[in-house]
Amino acid sequence: MDKHGNGKWTAKMVAAQMEEAARTLRALRVSGMKPKGLGNKWPDVVHKFEEAFGYGETEMRAPPPTPDAITRMDEALNWLFWLEPDQAQLVWLHAEGVPRKMLMAKLGVCRTKVWSLWAAAILTIVTTLNVGMGERKIVKRSKTEKKWAKSGQNSVIFPVEADTDLPSINRLIGG
Repeated sequence: MDKHGNGKWTAKMVAAQMEEAARTLRALRVSGMKPKGLGNKWPDVVHKFEEAFGYGETEMRAPPPTPDAITRMDEALNWLFWLEPDQAQLVWLHAEGVPRKMLMAKLGVCRTKVWSLWAAAILTIVTTLNVGMGERKIVKRSKTEKKWAKSGQNSVIFPVEADTDLPSINRLIGG
């Protein structure tokens, strides 16, 4: 379910949340990234008389992100694990606002191919969210599946259904 309480996610909503996650991550104040002792303790040099008394323009820093924004960022970053590494990198670079020409040069493809790769990755996230695969669900197994699992002969790649012909599966997996 999306942040507005609706039942379905859309590609625009996912893209907007990814962009918000990039902005939130950029706005986080992280201390301890530089080694101690390399900082400068001297005040800034005053170059003009007006700067000495605060008549110049001041630079206001944006406030830190809210806890809700950080939670949404964590949720969006977890979505990237559902994608292939190159798809996740493309989605994140797009969310950060990297120009398409740089993405084209990095991937070595044309503009429309970059867009189609990005759209396919976003639709993968949308589909996963709407189907509910992003959440862990308990799946009940039938008695036949439980017996087959206990025997140790099942395969993760080719799960065996109760009415499946076993010799045909053995041919598929090379057994």
